[in-house]
Amino acid sequence: MESSAASYRIEDVPSSGAEPLARLARQTKLENFDDPFELAPFREYVEQTHAMSVVARELADPEQEVRWVLEGDEPVGYSQLDNAEIKDNVAPPVAGSGLHLHRLYVLASHQRRGLGRALFEDAIRVAKVLDRQFMWPCAWDENPDAIDFYSHLGMERFGEHAFTIGDHEYRDFLFFLGLR
Repeated sequence: MESSAASYRIEDVPSSGAEPLARLARQTKLENFDDPFELAPFREYVEQTHAMSVVARELADPEQEVRWVLEGDEPVGYSQLDNAEIKDNVAPPVAGSGLHLHRLYVLASHQRRGLGRALFEDAIRVAKVLDRQFMWPCAWDENPDAIDFYSHLGMERFGEHAFTIGDHEYRDFLFFLGLR
């Protein structure tokens, strides 16, 4: 019988969790975004942005909220919230302060078990505790699962921005969820 979200727990990632979180972040990013046309630059990007030193800095940053979902003692997914401004001067649908859902990833082997939703609902709880008016994640325009996930959870697409890895330009869709 497959485990349900109820057999998992969500916790703050402790500072001692930098190494397993970095490993999880690299694995989930490669599982979800591997671009066969830009494989070498993408892998380099993932290694740089998810190096243990970078993850340790993010965990120590008081502007970051990093939580993971554990199966026993093994992390199988995580979310990262920050106070980043919305990119490319795109205006949110409402005024006020938002919280950026910077990352939300679950291992491919643990997807479709309610863990992404549990992390998402946990992120909403954190945003409300911080008295934010909205939450906004991004989803790569070539990741239909993420786009469907956010849309299914009631988020509205309100903009987009471009980013470059190697010589290739990609596009993220910006999503919005009002919290009031």
